[in-house]
Amino acid sequence: MRDWTTGGRRVVDATVGGGGHAAVFRELGADVLAVDRDPEAVAAARARLGDTGIRYSTGAFGSAKVLGTIETFRPDRILLDLGLSSHQLDSDVRGSATCRGSSLFP
Repeated sequence: MRDWTTGGRRVVDATVGGGGHAAVFRELGADVLAVDRDPEAVAAARARLGDTGIRYSTGAFGSAKVLGTIETFRPDRILLDLGLSSHQLDSDVRGSATCRGSSLFP
């Protein structure tokens, strides 16, 4: 990932999740647009990374709002990390927990 980022000045991290990729992008000198449809993930990333050198957009990355934000940002790199988040899977309140004792596995 570091090799791929080298030379990138404006990087979109979609989805930002816990902010791990965005932290590396900033460390390598890029401005970052962090995108996630989960407001809790955006809040966690903001708490971890702050607001210097990074902007945040909450919504599905295919939505008109987010696509417009990406277009205005004019990135030279876009990372789409489409995996599942353990934070979402671990919480039965979110309707997707797979742990014993959750609403899916009583």
